[in-house]
Amino acid sequence: MPPIKVVHLIDGLTMGGAEMMLYKVVSRMDRTKFESVVIAFMDEGPIRKRIEEAGIPVLSLGMAQGKPSAKAFFTLVNLLRRERPAVLQTWSKTADLIGLLAGKRAKVPAILWNIRSSRKKKGQYSRLTATAEALCARLSHLPRLIVANSQMGIEAYSEIGYRPKEWRMLPNGFDIGQYAPDEAARGWLRAELGVSADTFLIGSVGRYHVMKDQPSFVRAAQLFSQKHPAAHYILVGPGNDAQNEELQAVLKEGGAGANIHLLGERGDVPRISAGLDLFALTSVSEGFPNVVGEAMACGVPCAVTNVGDTAIVVGDTGIVVPPSDPAAMAQVWAQFVEMGETARRERGRAARARILENYDLETIVKRYESLYAEVAGERR
Repeated sequence: MPPIKVVHLIDGLTMGGAEMMLYKVVSRMDRTKFESVVIAFMDEGPIRKRIEEAGIPVLSLGMAQGKPSAKAFFTLVNLLRRERPAVLQTWSKTADLIGLLAGKRAKVPAILWNIRSSRKKKGQYSRLTATAEALCARLSHLPRLIVANSQMGIEAYSEIGYRPKEWRMLPNGFDIGQYAPDEAARGWLRAELGVSADTFLIGSVGRYHVMKDQPSFVRAAQLFSQKHPAAHYILVGPGNDAQNEELQAVLKEGGAGANIHLLGERGDVPRISAGLDLFALTSVSEGFPNVVGEAMACGVPCAVTNVGDTAIVVGDTGIVVPPSDPAAMAQVWAQFVEMGETARRERGRAARARILENYDLETIVKRYESLYAEVAGERR
């Protein structure tokens, strides 16, 4: 029997949670049983190179960001007719909507949507994305099923009218070999920052975006530094750099600015994560944040905001606070300091054990494979 062909449709291939999970899935699927093709609306992005280096073809519709076109739509229809996939898996709201319409026109047997967040607040979406979401809610009964990476995502989208034939929960998975404890990373990271080897280091990873709420991280650092002036902090990810005027303005509001290191986009996030004493997530909206699972896999305890499934992911290995509350976040950081290094490291070991037990990447990829085999088999 020939491999089951699965086409994956996504907006772009910049650095993000959905993009990274797409890469993890297609690069690790059994190629004797599955043939993967990725179609992106926009041309470039660092994840495109990773997918292509893994031997997966990537096709582009040549769209400009936020500017869908009839030409791109019909190009997609023609590509789907040419590729003749058994399954079309979409990875964003815009891809859900356009993929559904194009997939139906191209007579793709099984169309699956993918919900990757617990929804943003009103005003945090572009007009295009908000429109796509409203239309998707009305059309949500048409895909074969909707994959979600978090229980909170299922609940949030059900509240706004999503009524699929079936929800299927597939959480994010983590490469426990790539993200692993590394004692040498502690000294390396502090040496790079130019701080002493015993410096208490708190970090956060994620692109600069209103949803990630880096200003709350900075304000928590300013509060925490009043009692712990020797602590240092890092922000990693696109936009977390000296060129970000908005972030620079927040840094100047008062205190701790000299101890906050903006590292921007990095290619060595596993090593950076493993070098932290504490990981902090200050997001106001998430589904299942990859960066939390990655830090946990590195044996680093986490202080997180109560968004998406973060509380479920960290369990009793981390501490959860309300979003947009820098004072509460600073208090939690103080708790981790006060519990002492031995207890803190025990939390980190428990965090990694939790990832191994519940979110090992190989297990999650097999669940994707089983899903695709199931829905493809229904049509054979």
